[in-house]
Amino acid sequence: MLRLEVGVDRGVDAWLAWKQRWDDFVMLTGLDTATEAFQMARLRSCLGDDTLRIVRNLDLPERERTVHQTVLDKLRVYFLGQVNEVVERRNFNLRCQLEGESFEDFFVALRELSATCNFCAQCRDSLTRDRIVVGLRDPGVMKKLGATPNLTLASAVNVCRAEEAAQRDVIAIVGEGVVAGTDFLESIGGHVNNLLDSAERPRAADGRPICTLGMLPARLQLGNVTTAADIHFVQGWVPSHCGVDENERADQIAKEATALPQAAVPVDVATAHRAAARLARDRTIAAWPEGWYRTLMENRLPPPAATGDRSSAVDVHQLRAGH
Repeated sequence: MLRLEVGVDRGVDAWLAWKQRWDDFVMLTGLDTATEAFQMARLRSCLGDDTLRIVRNLDLPERERTVHQTVLDKLRVYFLGQVNEVVERRNFNLRCQLEGESFEDFFVALRELSATCNFCAQCRDSLTRDRIVVGLRDPGVMKKLGATPNLTLASAVNVCRAEEAAQRDVIAIVGEGVVAGTDFLESIGGHVNNLLDSAERPRAADGRPICTLGMLPARLQLGNVTTAADIHFVQGWVPSHCGVDENERADQIAKEATALPQAAVPVDVATAHRAAARLARDRTIAAWPEGWYRTLMENRLPPPAATGDRSSAVDVHQLRAGH
C-alpha cells in the first residue's frame, strides 16, 4: 500500500484517496480482527517519515498514541485542516449540474462534496438524492423524479443514467438538432399558454390551447417543430409589425421618405404599374362615399364581389356604396 506523505498528500482529495485505500486494505486483509498493537504497527508502516514525525508529536496522552483510530482522526484534522461544516454544506447545497456535464460527473462531484459535510450515513444518501432532483439541468428528468413515489438515491441514479443513455441513443439516430428542439418544446409546454390571457386564449376542437409559431422563439420556428402533449400547434402568418411602437414608427418614416425628392432614374414597366395600382387604390378608398360600409371597412379597399354574374355584382357594389 502507498505511504501517506506530508509533502505530497496534503489536501482534501489526497487524504480522502489515501483513507479509501487504507479502508480497502483493512477489509481485504482482515486487519480489523487483529490486536490493537498489530493494527497500529501496520498503520505506522503505511506512513512516510515526515508523517511518522507528526504522529510522534501529536497532542495525545501516551495511552491514546497506540489506538490506531484515534491517530487516524488526528491525522485527518491535520491533513484537512479545520473544516468549516457550514461552508462545506453550503457548497454541497449550491452544486448544480453544469452545462455539458454528464450525470455521472455530477453525481461524483456531489459524493465528493458530501464527504466533508459530516453527514450521517443515512442523511448523506437522502440529501444527495434531493440535490440530484433539484440540481439537474433536464426539466423532463427532474419532473419524472419528482413524480416517482418513495424515491431513493439508488432509483434516482438509475433513472438519470437511463435517461442520459436514451438521450445519447436518440441523438445518434435522429440527430442533435431534432432532439434539442423537442426537448425545448417539452420544457415550455406548460408555459406557452401564458403568452395569452386565459379569456383570449384560442382552443382547438379537442379543447387544447392553440399556439401559433409566431408566439414561439425564432429558433423554434426555424427548427424541426413537433407537437408537445398539451399544446396544439398551428402554423400561420402573424403580422409581426402590428402594435409594436418601434416597428410602426419605422414604417411611418419609410413612408415619409417616399415623399422626398427623388433622383431622375429610369423606371421599368413593372415598377410603374405597381405605382399606378397603388395610386388608383388610394384614390378609390378616399373617394368611397360615407355610409355603413365605409364605417365598417375604414381605409381598406372592399374585396371583389363573390357573385356569378355582373348584375348581382352591380347590386352588391351599390349596396356597399349606399346608392
